[in-house]
Amino acid sequence: EVPRWIYKFGQAFQGRVHIEYENATNSAALRDANLFLFLWLLVNVLTFVFLYHKNGDAHAALYQCMKMPFATIIVALIVHPILLLLRMQFSSSEDAYHIYSTTNAVRGAAFFSVFLLALYVNM
Repeated sequence: EVPRWIYKFGQAFQGRVHIEYENATNSAALRDANLFLFLWLLVNVLTFVFLYHKNGDAHAALYQCMKMPFATIIVALIVHPILLLLRMQFSSSEDAYHIYSTTNAVRGAAFFSVFLLALYVNM
């Protein structure tokens, strides 16, 4: 069980269109949150591989990858809902049609953490 403020944070981190997220903490919500975190890690790894292939220097590629966490989180935030829509389209399970506020809270916390890190580093 998670505190109520996490549900409220997940409900608050939205775009222009209001979506009513489900306030539940179950294995499907954990799976969605883990999918987002894995996707974020995958975007970072692919960025490193691309930069390493471009420059040929692992240290420079790692340094450049560490300098752009805001871009990687934006890509992960864009791709994650697309993957959720694909899962809804091709899955017959009832769990595929739920959107959880706890997953959205993880996405929002990751975004705000990287945003504050970018502000702090660039000042």
